Amino acid sequence: MINKDNVEVAKFWVQNIVLVISACWILMAGTNFIEKQTKEQELKNLKLSKSSIPIASTTITSLVTNNDAWGEDNALCTISGRYNIKNIGEVPFRITGVTFMIYEIPVFTEKDLDDDQVTSFTLSRVISSLDPLDTDRLIFDEVVGKEGELQRSFGFIIRKKAGYNYSIMANATGGLIDFNGGVDSGYVFSTKELVHHTGSIDICPSK
Repeated sequence: MINKDNVEVAKFWVQNIVLVISACWILMAGTNFIEKQTKEQELKNLKLSKSSIPIASTTITSLVTNNDAWGEDNALCTISGRYNIKNIGEVPFRITGVTFMIYEIPVFTEKDLDDDQVTSFTLSRVISSLDPLDTDRLIFDEVVGKEGELQRSFGFIIRKKAGYNYSIMANATGGLIDFNGGVDSGYVFSTKELVHHTGSIDICPSK
C-alpha cells in the first residue's frame, strides 16, 4: 500500500526541482538577453561618439608603366599598381568593393588653346568631363581593423593613341560594422571619400 506521506514528499521535491530548473533557465536566458542588449547599446553609444566615424587614408603605390611599346603595331602599353586603404580611425570598418577606372587625358598643344589668357588642365576638372576608357569593379568583403591596411592591385593593357596620357582612379565602398557583422547603412563612407587617382601618366612615350 502506497504511503500518502511519501507521495506528498515526492511531489514536494519534484515541484521544487522543476522550479529550480525553470529559475536557472530563466536566469541563463535573461543573462544572455541582457548581455546582447548591453553589447548592442555599447555599439550604439560608440557610434554616437566622434571616435566612431570611419576614417581612412588612400594611396596608389608601386605604379609601374611599361615604357616599351609592344604588340604587332607597337601600340600596346602596360600600366599597373596598387591601391591602399589604411584605417586611421578608432574602430574597424568593412570594405565591400573597389572600383578602378582608367581615363585617357588629351595633351594640350598650342593649336588646342583658345584666346583666353589661361587654360586649365587641372586633372580633376578634365576628368569630370570625360568617360572612363574602362571600369574594373572588384566585389569582396573584408574587415580593416584599427591601423590596418587593405591593398588591391590593378593592371591595364592600353592601345595608346598619339597625343594622350592616362590616369587611374580608384574608389571603394564600405562603412562601420553593425552588430550582425554587416555594414551599418548609417555609417558608410561617402561616395567620393575613398577616391584616389594618379596624375597624368605618359606611357610608351614617343621616341
